[in-house]
Amino acid sequence: MDKNDTAGSDEDESIKVDGLKEKIGKLEEKKQQYEQAQNQMKKTGRKEVSLVDPDSRLMRVDSQRLEVCYNVQTSVDAKKHLIVDYDVINNSTDHHQLAKDAQAAKQTLGVDRLDVVSDKGFYVEKDVFDCENNGVTVFMPIPAVLSPYKSVGVPEPEFYSDRFVYDSVKDVYVCPAGKELCFWK
Repeated sequence: MDKNDTAGSDEDESIKVDGLKEKIGKLEEKKQQYEQAQNQMKKTGRKEVSLVDPDSRLMRVDSQRLEVCYNVQTSVDAKKHLIVDYDVINNSTDHHQLAKDAQAAKQTLGVDRLDVVSDKGFYVEKDVFDCENNGVTVFMPIPAVLSPYKSVGVPEPEFYSDRFVYDSVKDVYVCPAGKELCFWK
């Protein structure tokens, strides 16, 4: 019996040792991946990198949550509802994207002038000014907290976003001028 006990324990020990070697090997691989990620961050100057999706970043998605994601910007043709241009960014807001995206859409379409409809999240005074100077007419509700008299090309106060009214029966927004803004279908 002693001989059998000894023989079995040697095999058990070798199985345990092999299992530990396998675990150590996997940990070494992970360590190399992390070191490569650190070196990549040092080279590019980035402060973070996602090991699951290298293009995504940690971004605030609302006042209480952070998620690893991107912010996709799209320009869509009003007649055919086709995507004209897109960009994937790592900023949680749309600020400073309006002029860039409008110019890219204008180039893709090959036109000299372009009318752009945008939500108020894109509002940056300089972007609206740049658009107007580059043949892009912007239609956007101006956030109520901003004064429209500070710059050229900004609509009058009656077009503040809080003056647009939703008509649930027709499923449209009605602007202060009485025009209906319907959703694309």
